[in-house]
Amino acid sequence: MNLKTNPIDTIILRLSGEIPIKSDPVRGKWEKIIVERVSKRLDEDEILWREKGRIYIATKRPFRLLKKLKKIFGIATLSPAAKCEASIEAIKKKALEVALYYIRKLAEKGRRVKSFAIVTKKVLAKDFGSTEVRYDVGAHIKKNLNLSVNLDYPDLPIHIDVRRDYAYIYVEILKAPGGLPIGVQERALVQWNGDKESIVATWLMLKRGCPIILVYFDLCLSSELRKKIIESAKIMLKEWAEGTGELWITPFHEIYKGVKNSISEEYRWISLRWLMLQASVVIAKKTHSQCIVLGDKPKNGEKIMRVSNILWTSNPMLHFPSALLSHNEVENLYNFINNDELKIPIIRPESICEELKMVKSKSIIPSLDEFLVVKKKLVSLEKILDSIVERSEILRF
Repeated sequence: MNLKTNPIDTIILRLSGEIPIKSDPVRGKWEKIIVERVSKRLDEDEILWREKGRIYIATKRPFRLLKKLKKIFGIATLSPAAKCEASIEAIKKKALEVALYYIRKLAEKGRRVKSFAIVTKKVLAKDFGSTEVRYDVGAHIKKNLNLSVNLDYPDLPIHIDVRRDYAYIYVEILKAPGGLPIGVQERALVQWNGDKESIVATWLMLKRGCPIILVYFDLCLSSELRKKIIESAKIMLKEWAEGTGELWITPFHEIYKGVKNSISEEYRWISLRWLMLQASVVIAKKTHSQCIVLGDKPKNGEKIMRVSNILWTSNPMLHFPSALLSHNEVENLYNFINNDELKIPIIRPESICEELKMVKSKSIIPSLDEFLVVKKKLVSLEKILDSIVERSEILRF
């Protein structure tokens, strides 16, 4: 047998666990959206078929296709698999081919395979069951490859799913984003500044099925910062948002100057945040967004609650999707969003804009009574927010 033969000819996509439990009409509608998005990524010679909770694709280029599919929301996991006839002899032959292929792949990475396990979760065959698959195929692998059996921590887990007329053999179960397909929930507006927290907050809202409007409030008149903001938003929207999002760049330097002239320095940042929220309400109404999303740092959980209590008493609601996540959870999500093929650069606006750095460094969180006094001085600036928003630049990617 040629060790360089690639037996992988199928990709299995498993839908998010939230989808199969919906009513038949809702499930059917959501699955149709996912199928349409998968189909757009296929070449002409690639064939798609489906069953409840799963999508199968026949392909000659499985690993190239995997890269296109693993950013579709609504898909929980993917597996590159080898398809064969649903008979014990055919499964034994194909399982050996798959085992040899992955032993070679792992050896190229410096990993030696010493043990294996046969994993069977579902066998829908007339003439045999999971016991026959485990024992007969396992014996065949052990005899031909001289590997030990380790059911708990195998170097090579060989999964075998038998679905009536065909069997699928695979080793890898790759994580996909899961969640809901984008577009099944209401639109959300995210205040975007390109830092790690706003990247994670945006992704979490996309995962809940929300089309996204990104809004960047341009305080600094920095062409370097503006360029980086556009670059990071473009990558996020093109790679993850299924072409549904847009970036609003709202000129806020005039507002900043008004705050600087009328508010003492310790209250300037909270005043700017208040005015950003009020401008976000204007944009939310124009874009029919149902919530305003903030990516404040999880470590500031108590401060977030205090800020929101001070700043907000009206609709649309404020949402802090990463507020309860630990630092490690945010880091892990960011690393998942950014993989080997995709890098969304982290932006730290205050490292580019000296004025912004100064404003934030001297800020404090006032009490409600203190802020109500400050808020009265912001009335004239609130009145010009509509005209400021009208001057926004809207970018679609």
